Amino acid sequence: MNSIEMQGVSKSDFDGLMAPIVKVAAENLLALAEPDFEFVPEKLRRGMKAVHHRLSGELKALFELRTVYDDLKVCRILAQEYPWRQNDITPYEHLRLAWSQFARLSSNFEKHMNELIQHHREALELFSSDFELPDSGVRLDRSGLSQAAADCRERPVDRWYEVAPKSPAATVVADIRIASKWPDTLPPFAQYHDQAQSELVREIDEKIARVGSDIADFLVNYSAALLDGIERYNEMIKNFRRLHRP
Repeated sequence: MNSIEMQGVSKSDFDGLMAPIVKVAAENLLALAEPDFEFVPEKLRRGMKAVHHRLSGELKALFELRTVYDDLKVCRILAQEYPWRQNDITPYEHLRLAWSQFARLSSNFEKHMNELIQHHREALELFSSDFELPDSGVRLDRSGLSQAAADCRERPVDRWYEVAPKSPAATVVADIRIASKWPDTLPPFAQYHDQAQSELVREIDEKIARVGSDIADFLVNYSAALLDGIERYNEMIKNFRRLHRP
C-alpha cells in the first residue's frame, strides 16, 4: 500500500477510511434504496437510475467486503476451538466445517471485489471523470483475482477436506472417500489432524491479511473518486428536487 502498512487492519482503521463515504452517501444514496425519481424529468430518469445503480452497487460491494473481513476473523476462532460438544461433532467434522466456511468466504471476497471494481469503473465512465484505475496491479485486476481463486482451489489442504485421503483401512468403510464421513479413528487422520488445523489457521490468517489489505488499499487510493461521484449525485438530486417544486 502507499501510506499504510496493512499487516493487520483494525475496525477503527476501516471505520476511519469509510466514514467520509458513509456520511455523504447517507444524504441520498443510502436513503433511496429503490428510487423511482419522480422528481426527475422523464427523459433524464434513465441516466439517473444508471448513476444510482453504479454508485449504490459500489457502496454495497464495499459493505459486503467488510462483512467478509469480519466473518473471516470469526472463522479463524472456529477453526481453533474444539470441542464444542464432543458427542455432536467429531474433530474432523469441526475442521471441515471451518474449512467450508473459509472456502465460501474466500469465494465471496473474490466475487465482491470484482463487483466493486466493475461498478467503480462504470461510475467513472458515466461521470467522464478524470479519476482512473491503474491498468497494472494484481489486486485490482480481474484476471489476477481469478488466478488467485484458482490457486486457492489447488492447495493440498483444500483437497484434504474435499475428499478424504486414501487409507489402508479404507476398505472397512464403503464410503470412506466421502470427506464428510471420514471416521477420526482411521489413519491418516491422527497423523494429519494437527498439521491440517495449523495449515488451515495459517491460510485463514493469510486471507485475513490480504482481504484487509485489499479493502484498505482500495479505500486509500480510490475513495476520492467514489466520494466525488456521490457528491455529484447528491448535487443532481438537490437540483432536480428544487426544480420539481410546484
